[in-house]
Amino acid sequence: MSYMDNTNADRLVRTYADTILRISYMYLKQTSDAEDICQDVFLKLLSGDHVFDDENHEKAWIIRATINAYKDHLRTGFWKHSIDLDNANEIESPEEPESEILEYVMMLPKNLSKTGFIIISLVWIPILPQMISFPWLLI
Repeated sequence: MSYMDNTNADRLVRTYADTILRISYMYLKQTSDAEDICQDVFLKLLSGDHVFDDENHEKAWIIRATINAYKDHLRTGFWKHSIDLDNANEIESPEEPESEILEYVMMLPKNLSKTGFIIISLVWIPILPQMISFPWLLI
C-alpha cells in the first residue's frame, strides 16, 4: 500500500496523531516538541517505502518510530539550553561581572573620535603588587 496518497495520509493523521502526541508529550513535557516529533514521524512514514502486514504492524512501527524520534531529540542536547517563551520572564538576568578595566573604559570621554568608535589596546604588563593602585590604560 502506498502511503503517499492523500486519502491514506488523512487516515494516518486521524488515527495516529493523538497517539504520537501523547507518547511524545509524556517524555518531553513540551507541546511544541511533541508536535515536532509528530511531524517527523509522519514525514518518515509518508516519505518511506514501508509495507505493513496489517494495522497492528503499522501501529507498532509508528509507536517505535515515535520513541526513537523523542530519544533522538533528547540526545541532541538542544532542549537543555532552551526554555519556553511563556517562562522566559521567570528567569533572572545574569549580573554584570565586576571589572576594573570596564570601569576605566566607561570613564573615558564620549567624544574621543569623530566616528564614535574608539580603539582600545589592552596590554598585559606584569607589575609589582605595590603598583596595582596605578591603572594602566593605553589608548
